[in-house]
Amino acid sequence: MKKLWRVVFVTVLLLVALTLLTAEKVAYIWTLRAIAAPDVPMPVGYAALAVLLVSPYILAFLQGLWNVSFLTRCSDTRLPPAHNVILGLLCSVLEGACVTWFTTMAASVLPVYIVLPAVSSVLSFSAISPVLSSPQGHRESDKLTDFIKVPPETSCSRLRQYLAMAALLGPPIAAAVLYLSGTLPWLHCTVFALTTLLLSVMWSPGVQFRTVSVDGEVSLNCRRLGVLYLLFKVVSVCFFIGLDVVVYGASDQTALEVAGDFFQHFVEVRRKDLLVPILLSILSGIFSHGFAYLSSAFCQPVFGILIPSLLSTIVSIVLCVGFFGPYVYQVQELTHFGEVLPLVITTCVVAVTWGLAYVLRTLDALRKPRYLFIPYEDVLIEYGWCAGFSDQRRLLSFCAEGATRDGFLQQPMRAKKSRVYVCTTMYREADYEMERLLMSFQRLSSGESLENVYLEAHIFMDNGINGERLGDFAEQLLGLLVSRFGLNPTDTRCLLAPYGMQLTCFLPGGMPLFVHLKDPAKVKPKKRWSQCMYINYIMNFRKVLWSQDEDFNAGRLRQGGDSKIFFISKQSSSDKLAGQFSCDPSRASSSRKIGGVGYPTFSEFSQGFQQNVDGDDQGFVSVESGSSSTPSPSRSVDGSETDFVRETVDPKASLCNLIDENGDCGAGLDNPAMTRDDSSPYDIVEIKNTGDEMAAKATMPRSDTCYEFKFDPEEEIDDEHTYILATDADMDFEPEAVAELLRMCNNDRRLGAACGRTHPIGKHVSSIVWHQIFEYAKDFWMIKSAQNVIGSVMCCPGCFSLYRASAIRQVMDKYATPTRTPFTVYVKDTGEDRWMATLMMINGWRLRYSAFADNTTYCPDTFQEFFKQRRRWILSDIANLILVVQNMPRLLRNNECFSFVYLVYLFNMFMNNVITPGTAIVMITAGMELVFEVPYIYTTPPMAALVYAYAFMCTRASTHVQGMVTSALTVFLGSIFVSVAVWGSYKIVDGMVSELSKGHFQFQQHYIILMLTVSLLYAALSHPRESYQIAYGMAYLFIFPAMHLLLPIYSIANIIDQSWGTRDSQEAKIPKLKCIPNIRKLMKMRKKSKTRLNVIEDNNVDIQEMVNAMSRPMMEGNAQERDENAFWENLRERLLGNDVNRGLEREELANRLEKLRNRSLLGVMGINAVWLALLSYFYVGTDSPLSRLNLYGVISGALYGFTLVIQVIGMTICRVNYMLRKFAWYLYGDRYPMWVCAKNKKP
Repeated sequence: MKKLWRVVFVTVLLLVALTLLTAEKVAYIWTLRAIAAPDVPMPVGYAALAVLLVSPYILAFLQGLWNVSFLTRCSDTRLPPAHNVILGLLCSVLEGACVTWFTTMAASVLPVYIVLPAVSSVLSFSAISPVLSSPQGHRESDKLTDFIKVPPETSCSRLRQYLAMAALLGPPIAAAVLYLSGTLPWLHCTVFALTTLLLSVMWSPGVQFRTVSVDGEVSLNCRRLGVLYLLFKVVSVCFFIGLDVVVYGASDQTALEVAGDFFQHFVEVRRKDLLVPILLSILSGIFSHGFAYLSSAFCQPVFGILIPSLLSTIVSIVLCVGFFGPYVYQVQELTHFGEVLPLVITTCVVAVTWGLAYVLRTLDALRKPRYLFIPYEDVLIEYGWCAGFSDQRRLLSFCAEGATRDGFLQQPMRAKKSRVYVCTTMYREADYEMERLLMSFQRLSSGESLENVYLEAHIFMDNGINGERLGDFAEQLLGLLVSRFGLNPTDTRCLLAPYGMQLTCFLPGGMPLFVHLKDPAKVKPKKRWSQCMYINYIMNFRKVLWSQDEDFNAGRLRQGGDSKIFFISKQSSSDKLAGQFSCDPSRASSSRKIGGVGYPTFSEFSQGFQQNVDGDDQGFVSVESGSSSTPSPSRSVDGSETDFVRETVDPKASLCNLIDENGDCGAGLDNPAMTRDDSSPYDIVEIKNTGDEMAAKATMPRSDTCYEFKFDPEEEIDDEHTYILATDADMDFEPEAVAELLRMCNNDRRLGAACGRTHPIGKHVSSIVWHQIFEYAKDFWMIKSAQNVIGSVMCCPGCFSLYRASAIRQVMDKYATPTRTPFTVYVKDTGEDRWMATLMMINGWRLRYSAFADNTTYCPDTFQEFFKQRRRWILSDIANLILVVQNMPRLLRNNECFSFVYLVYLFNMFMNNVITPGTAIVMITAGMELVFEVPYIYTTPPMAALVYAYAFMCTRASTHVQGMVTSALTVFLGSIFVSVAVWGSYKIVDGMVSELSKGHFQFQQHYIILMLTVSLLYAALSHPRESYQIAYGMAYLFIFPAMHLLLPIYSIANIIDQSWGTRDSQEAKIPKLKCIPNIRKLMKMRKKSKTRLNVIEDNNVDIQEMVNAMSRPMMEGNAQERDENAFWENLRERLLGNDVNRGLEREELANRLEKLRNRSLLGVMGINAVWLALLSYFYVGTDSPLSRLNLYGVISGALYGFTLVIQVIGMTICRVNYMLRKFAWYLYGDRYPMWVCAKNKKP
C-alpha cells in the first residue's frame, strides 16, 4: 500500500509542478504580448512590466523579513569579506538590470520558441567547474580564499567543460544570427547575449554562496545580508524600468514629467487584459516555488523540480503557439516576428543550448537530499524566484546536501535515550479527577508508544500531610490507589522526608510512581514551589543517579547493598493480566524497559526496616513463608529454583537516523525515544526467559535479580534528551500525546518546551462550559497555531506541557526567586507557566504547540467558579504581557523568533487588551443603534456609567456580592449582544444578497465584520476532528461582553484576593479499606516497638493507620536514602523552607496590592474613558446609517483585522506543515531520516 501511495504522490507532484510552471511561463509571455498591444499606452505597459518583474522580489523580501530577525544579537558577528559583500551588491544591481533589459529588449520582441529555451543557457556557466557548480565545491579548505582552486582534471571533466562552454555560447551565436539576418537591431542582440551570460555567472551556486557565507557558514548576519541584497534587487528593477521610461518616453516631456505620468498610470494596470496574466504569473510563481520546496522536503527533486522544468518549456511553447497566440493575446508566434529562416536557425541553436544546459545541470540536480524536510534556508541558497527565469534560478540555488553543512558527519555521536519525568501538582482535586490522572499514568506505563523511553511519575500534593497526619485529600489519593487500582500496601515504600512524606510504588507496566506529600509547616505551599521542588529534585538528584551509579556504568548490576535496580524487558502477558500497582521489582521486571529507577527495592526497604524492630520480629520481612531474609537472585518467593534471566540484543530492532546541521543526532518520528547518527541498529535489550510461560509466572523472583546487561558507559543521557512533563492533577491523556510532544522536541533542538491541545470538559452541562469549549478551540486553532509560525508560543500551559531539561536548567534559579513586589505576585505565583515561558524565550528558546497531543481537563461549570479562575488568568496574562514589553529589548537580542511581524503582532494584542472595555461598550451601544435604531447618544452614557459603578462596587463589596452582580450583568449584557450580533449579521447578509440580485454589488467596510465569522468557520474546517465545536459559538457570544468588559475590571478590582479560587470548597472522599494481613503484622510490630499505634482488631483499617504502620524516617535508610534526605534538607534550608527565600510579608503585600489595585484600576478606566470618547467622536460625527455601519466595520477591522489576518495565515501554514510532515514520514520514513534543527548558539 505504501508503494502505491508513493507512486500516486510522485505522479501528482509531477503533474501539479508541471502545471504551475507551465502556467507561470505562459503568463510571462502572455503579459509581454498584452503590453505590446497597440491599445496599451507606453506608461501603462511599463507599469504592468514593473508589477510583473518586481513582485517576485518583493515577495522574497517579505519572506526574508518574516524569517530573519534583524534585532537579535548574534554570537557570530562576522560578515563575508568586504570584496564579497561588494560583489553581492554589484550582482544584485546587475541582476535587476539584466532581468529588466532581457524582458524589455529580448523576450518582448522574440517568439516564445526562442525565448524559453534561451533562458536555460544560464545553467551552463556553473558546469564549467565543480567549484562553481555547488556551494560545497570550494570547501576543501577552511577559507574562501581558496575559492579559485581548480580540482584535478579528467577526460570526463574536460568534456563537461567543453559542452558547458558550447551551451554558454548559444545565446551569442543566436544573437549573431538575428543581427546578421536583420531580424533585430544590434542593441537588442547585444542585450540578448550579454544578459544571459551575466546571469549565468552571477547565479552560479559558488558565486551565490560566496556572497552570503563566512568560511563556509551562513550565520544570522549573513542571512540579514541576503535580505539586503533582495532590497537592492527591488530598487534596481524599479530604477532600470524607470530609466527605460525616461529614455523611451515622449521627446517633448522632461524626465520628471515622464516619471510622474508613469506613476499616474499604475492604476490602469487593473484593466482585465493586463491584470489577468500578471495575477496568473504571480500566483503560479508562488505555488510553483512552494511545490519546488515541497519536492525537496520529500526528497523528490527530480519529479518536483527537474522534470517539470524540462517539460514545461515544451508544453508552454506548444500552448502559446497553438492556443494562446491565436485565441487569447492575438499574436501569431510563427509569423509575427520576422522571416522564417533566421528564426528556424536561431531556434535550432537555442534548442541545442537548452538540451546541453539541462543535461549538464542534471548531473547535480539528480542528487536527492538525504533528509526529509531540510529547512528552506539550507536547501535553497536565496529566497524567492525571478520572473522569466524561475525554474533556472531554482535549479541553480538548489543544494541537495544543504547549503550550510558539509553533507556528511565528521564525528558521529553515540545513541541517546530519552527520559521523561511526569510531574503533577495536586491540591484539592475530587476523587474522579485524581482517578483520571491515575488512569493516564497506567496507560502511559503500559502503552507501546513510549516503549523505549524511560518514564517516571511524581505527584506533589500541597497540604498533603501535617506532621505525621495525612491530609484528607492525601488519604483520598491513597485510597484510590488501593481500592481502585489494586495497590498492595506491603509493596509500597513510605518514608518520612524533610518536606513531609514520600511514597513509592510501581504501576502496571513498570513505571515508578512517587507521591510527595508536602507539609506546610516544613516547606512553602502553592503550585510554583511544588514546581521548584520537582525541578530541583529531577535535575539535581534523580537525573544525577544515572551518572553516579558505578555498577551501572560497569555494565553489570549487582545484588544487595546500595545498588539501584535497572529493569529492561518486554511486557509479558502475565503482568498485563495482573494489572497491579507494586513496588515489587519482580513484577515490574517483566513489563517494561526501564533504566536506572534509582530507589531501593522492597527487599532493601524491608532490610532497612529491620534495623528499627526487635530481633524476634526480624523474620517478618519475608512477606511470604519460605523466603529468606537475605534475598537471593536465584530464589523465588516460595524458595523454588528458577532459570537465570539473561539479556540479549535484538538485532532486528532499528530506529530512524536523524541528523541536524551540526552533525548531532535527533529522534525519529516512529520512535521518539532514541537518537543516533548511523544506520546500525540501536541495541534494544530484552529479557528472554527459559521455560514455559506458566512456570515463569509461578517462579518470578521476589527480590532483585542479577541481570547481565550490555551497556556502553559512553552512552550518556544528557539534558538535551531529558524532559519534564508538567501536568495538572485532573488531566486525562494518552501515551500517544506524550509521544507526539517528545517527537516534536527531539526533532527540533531549538525547542525549550512544547504543549498539547487541551479540551475542557465539565462535570455538569452548562452554557459556561460550552463557552469554554469554543474559547479553547478558537485560541488553540488560531492563536497558538499562528504563534507556531510567526514566532514562538507565548505560554505552554502547565496543565500539559513537555519541558526540555537543558532549557529548565538555564532558568530554574531565576524561576525560584521570591516575590518582592506586588506586580511579581501575578507574574510568578499566579501565572507560573507564563513566567516559565517568558524566561525560556529570554534565553533564546522557542516554544511550540502540537494539535495532535490531545488531553482533557475539567473546567469551571458555574459562573462563580469561572469568574474566580479568570480573575487569576486575566491578571497573570496582563502581568506577563507587561513583562514581555519590559523585556522586549532582551527578547529581541536573544531570540530569533521575535521578527518584525511577531513584534507588531504582540504590540497589537497588548493594545487590544488595554482598551478592550471601551471597545466593548461601543460595539454594544453602536450595535443597538444600527440594528434596533436605539440612538447611540441615549445608550452609551448610561452604559459607561453602569461600568464605572460596577468598578466602584467591586472595590467595596464582598466576593459573594461581586459574583452575584457580575452574573446578573453577564446575563443582561449577553442577551443584548447576542441579539445585536444575530440580527446584525442577518441584515448585513440580506443587504449583500439584495445588491447581488440587483447586479451592482459594491464592497462595504462593514463586510469586515462577517470576515470574523468566516475566519472562525475556516478554522473549524481546518480542524475536521473538532469542527463540531463551532456550534458552541453562540455560548461564546453570550459571554463575550463579560469577558471583554466585566472580567477585566473584576480582575483588577480583586488584585488583593490571593486565594486560588477553584476547588476551595471541595470535600475529600476517604474510603474504608479491608485490612491486609501484612499490615496487621506491621501494626503488631509497631506495637512491640513502642510505637503510638494500637493493634486493630476488626477487619477494616484506616488509611492513616496503614501509612503510619509502614512509614519510617528517610534519614535512617540505606546510603541512597540518606543521600536523598541530605538533598532535601539542603534544598529546604536553601530554597523551600518557610523561613528562607521569603518574599513580602502578608500584611505588607496586602497593603501594596491595594495601592497597585487603585492605581491600575484608575489608569485602565481613564484610558478607556479617553478611548470611548474618541470612538464616540468619530461615530457621532458621521451622518448616514450606512456611513456609521461602515465606521463600525472599520473600527472592528482596525482592532482585530491585522491580528486576524496573521492568525489565519499562520494557522494555515501550521496545519499544512503538520500534515505534510506526517505524510512525508509515512511515505519515506523508512528511507530517509527527518532533519533535526540544531539549537542556535547562545548569543
